[in-house]
Amino acid sequence: MMAKARIALEVIRQLSTDEGRKRLLLLIIMPVIITIVVIAIPIYIASNPLSYFVDIFGEGSQEVELIRNYKDENDRYLYPNKSSQVGELLFPISCDDIGTIRVSSPYGERNHPISGIKEFHTGIDLVGQHRAAILAVADGEVTISKVGIGYGNYIKIRHTDKDGKSFYSLYAHLSARHVVVNDKVTAGQVIGLEGGGKNDPNPGTSTGHHLHFELRDENDDHFDPYPLLFETDEEE
Repeated sequence: MMAKARIALEVIRQLSTDEGRKRLLLLIIMPVIITIVVIAIPIYIASNPLSYFVDIFGEGSQEVELIRNYKDENDRYLYPNKSSQVGELLFPISCDDIGTIRVSSPYGERNHPISGIKEFHTGIDLVGQHRAAILAVADGEVTISKVGIGYGNYIKIRHTDKDGKSFYSLYAHLSARHVVVNDKVTAGQVIGLEGGGKNDPNPGTSTGHHLHFELRDENDDHFDPYPLLFETDEEE
C-alpha cells in the first residue's frame, strides 16, 4: 500500500507542473507508439512482399532470371502492341485510340491523393485498361528495372534525342516488368503491364490502377511529359 501511495503522490506532483505533465505524457505515449510499430511492421511486411526493399539492396539475380526466362519463352510477349502517336514520342500505353486514355493527375503541384499534403507531382498519371501493355516511347536502353518504395514495380529507360542528348522515360506502378537493366528496347516494344490495382503485385503508393509516367532530362531533372505525348508541331 505504501508503494502505491508513493506512486500516486509522485503522479500528483508531476501533474502539478507543466514539465511534469509533459514527462508523464511521454511516458504514456511512447509505449503506445512502440507497440503500434512492433505490430505494424510485421503486418506491412506480410501484406507487401519483401521485394519492396530491393530499392535498397538492388535487383536480385533470381528476379532477373525469371524475367529473362519469360522473355525467352514468349519472345515479344503475348500482349497486344497497339501503339499510337500524336506528339513527338510514342504513347506509353497500348490502346486503340489515345482518346480512350484519361489523365487522372497532371504534372505539377497537387494535393497527394493519399496523404492530402500539397506536393509536386513529377509525372502524369494515365488511366486506360487495367494491365494494358506498357510500351517504350522511343528506342533506348534500360537503366532501372526493379521495385521501389512509392513507385512499386518501375522501369527507367535512357534515350537519345535528335540533338544527341540523353533523356529518360520512367514507368511506375507496373503489375509486371518484362525487361532488365542493360536491355536494348525499340519504340513500341512491350516492357511491362499497367498496374497499381489492389490485387497487383508491388503496386507502390497507388489508389488504383494507372501508369505513372515521367520524362527526365540528361541531368535527371523531371519535366512535363504532356507536350511530347499529346501535342503536334502544328499546335500553337
